[in-house]
Amino acid sequence: MKNKKILFSLVAIIGGLLLTLLVIEIILRILGFGNLVIYQYDKDVYWKPRPNQHCFTKEGHQPVQINRLGLRGQEVSLDKPQGTFRILSLGDSRTFGWGVADNQTYSYILQEELSKRTGKNIEVLNAGVNGYSYPQMYVVLRDMVDKFDIDAVIVGSSNWWSYFIPDAMLEYKRAWQKKIFLKNIVRRFAIYHTLVELKLRQYYVRWRKRFIPVSPEDVPSVLDETAPSVSPNGSNREKSLDGILNIYQEKSPAFATSYAVGEYYLKEMAKLATEKKVPCVFLYIPHEKSNDNSLHLVMKRRVEQEFKGNVFVLDSSKILNSPQISYGSVFLEGDRVHMNAYGHEKLAEFLAGQIINRKIVF
Repeated sequence: MKNKKILFSLVAIIGGLLLTLLVIEIILRILGFGNLVIYQYDKDVYWKPRPNQHCFTKEGHQPVQINRLGLRGQEVSLDKPQGTFRILSLGDSRTFGWGVADNQTYSYILQEELSKRTGKNIEVLNAGVNGYSYPQMYVVLRDMVDKFDIDAVIVGSSNWWSYFIPDAMLEYKRAWQKKIFLKNIVRRFAIYHTLVELKLRQYYVRWRKRFIPVSPEDVPSVLDETAPSVSPNGSNREKSLDGILNIYQEKSPAFATSYAVGEYYLKEMAKLATEKKVPCVFLYIPHEKSNDNSLHLVMKRRVEQEFKGNVFVLDSSKILNSPQISYGSVFLEGDRVHMNAYGHEKLAEFLAGQIINRKIVF
């Protein structure tokens, strides 16, 4: 009898706790938390948004549509409509539109601006994905340039993560498959979104560094030496990387591998775009860490020189850091990396003007 009472008490406590959590979950969902972007595993890019989602941004609770092709924004056809000029917009969370609505991203506004200014039917496909680096962008370009009949490509900003390469070891990729599966489970709960990713943000960032080890020393350990070269022209990957690596070894040994891998894949994108006769824009988006982020601009200008005539570097710091614009007014509050709606608008206007005035694609 005594054991039954104890068991009944435990069931009552657990039931009450679960009911309380359920009520809290419902209230938080009503208040707009939860329902974040869900990702699916991919053997070449590691993660990509699952198609056919209607969800919200983690910051700002702005509406997000992931269409049936896995791109952010309204539905588009796989086959390009006749008379349409199609631009592929690549990048990380700044291109995806962290904290802004679908129609506030610079890709969406650029489509509107170019259509209005040229009178042509323009499509800008937003293929930006949170956390993407240059190796992942290269894979997206490689897979989409012919399939989607791309006419031009814009390569936005990236982080320095350099180990999400397409020819990493299979064991490494499988480990990421498990991580993405577990991450998707917890991201479905508003309690997790509110408590862990927002209220306990400092601790979450520390934990996330274990989930995503950003140390550049991880790169050699994930390379699959038996994999074929990632270079479209069949050149040896290791020799190509070594050549670029020497440029950075003396300047910054700790991050030399990350920088070398970044520039290598920028070159691969430029090479592929040139072979396909697709104009390629390398867009530089500044943020508060100007000394670090400016190296992206240095890299892109060096690649521009090598592929002169088909690769164009556009430096948006001239607009976003303009004395006429308050720096804080173009970025999300408390975030000096991600632009707010006004920042996306100014960037899109700058892009449209440069593309037309410099006759990059028209």
